Amino acid sequence: MKINNYSFGSMVINNKKYDYDIIILNNQVIKWWRKKGHFMQLEDITSYIDIEKKKPEIMVIGKGYEGIMQVSDEVKKFIKDRKIELIIKKTRESVEVFNSENRKKIGFFHLTC
Repeated sequence: MKINNYSFGSMVINNKKYDYDIIILNNQVIKWWRKKGHFMQLEDITSYIDIEKKKPEIMVIGKGYEGIMQVSDEVKKFIKDRKIELIIKKTRESVEVFNSENRKKIGFFHLTC
């Protein structure tokens, strides 16, 4: 699955435009809603990690255009404890990482702020 373009508030994946926060998992795009808008906490991700038959090797998080969304220490520990490589960057930079990775991956992308 390839992210074709990202700009503030929208992302194009496989030539389809999305204007909401998303998760890319197993070649699917899933609408992503967080309990606290600009704060990623454990309950925002655990069901997506747990549904995978094989855990991802890498998790890429896009924190938004300006990098406003924060990632809790609890999320970071959860990922580290499962020996999943964690990349956290502004969304534009995280798109580049996601597209360049060939390993089993999951992406969480905040599209605004």
